[in-house]
Amino acid sequence: RKSRYSLTNKFVEKVILAGGAKKTNIFSISNKPNLILRERRYDEYLKQTVNSDIEYKENKDTKKMSKELCVYNNLLRKSFIDIPDFPKDGLKTRNPNRNITVNFEDENHKFVRRIFNNGTLKFGGKYHGGWWQRLSSEWRKKINIHNTPTVELDYSGVHLRILYDQHGLSVPRGDVYDLREIGYHTIYKKYSNEEVRPVLKLLLLIMLNADSEAKAIRAFRWELQDDDNNYPTDLDIPLLISKFSQLHYQLRDKKLFYTGVGKELARKDSEIATDVIEHFTNKQIPILSIHDSFIIDLRHLKELKEVMEEKYKK
Repeated sequence: RKSRYSLTNKFVEKVILAGGAKKTNIFSISNKPNLILRERRYDEYLKQTVNSDIEYKENKDTKKMSKELCVYNNLLRKSFIDIPDFPKDGLKTRNPNRNITVNFEDENHKFVRRIFNNGTLKFGGKYHGGWWQRLSSEWRKKINIHNTPTVELDYSGVHLRILYDQHGLSVPRGDVYDLREIGYHTIYKKYSNEEVRPVLKLLLLIMLNADSEAKAIRAFRWELQDDDNNYPTDLDIPLLISKFSQLHYQLRDKKLFYTGVGKELARKDSEIATDVIEHFTNKQIPILSIHDSFIIDLRHLKELKEVMEEKYKK
């Protein structure tokens, strides 16, 4: 017969904290689900369809993914990741009552999960979590890992590259997320490329996932109005869609927009990310995942580029 014991809050406060340990040094990571499966379901209270976490049956694949995430989270947990000059009162957002705050001593804020969508493990799988995902690219540039400067390498082009390759198309020359490539400059007179680029990345995903242009416009507008995203709110969405379709006219002519093909792409994209993370985790080199980029110690930039290219070709 086995006996099981769990720590009560009283035990934690009276015994562990009395020994000098900080609350932020007490973790429950091993008990947290690191694989999340979601499905769109109608919420009776909200009277609208929302993403809901649902249960899934464990198999050898889910156990493997969960184990890999556990190893990755353990590496993040023992890695010192911070921004030396981060404001104590946090970063301001459009919402005056909500700042982005980070407690670098709280290791639970580094916990990472993989989230799958549409009620199946065949779609999604991106890495979510980690306080760095909540910051702008400008603030991410200031991240240190073990007191060493880092660099961020964008791999969002991989998403498009996979799609173009699958259909025997040639990827456009230049920046695939820059509308100036087709001579459209109006939006850049008001906003910087740093502000426009993430908006266009999001727009692409929505155009590939939505069933129609009308649904894409609604979904995109909702994202722009979310204070947490801090995106510009006065954009002409139909015009942006028109210009982006012009930039990627091959995808438009192949009728790949508004087909849901992005759901499968996201899964392939996440597997490439998994291979990259596993490579560096096995070498005990901390690597931080953003939704479409990686942050790593500057000294490992060359290796990161090589590994990303290798995993893509695989």
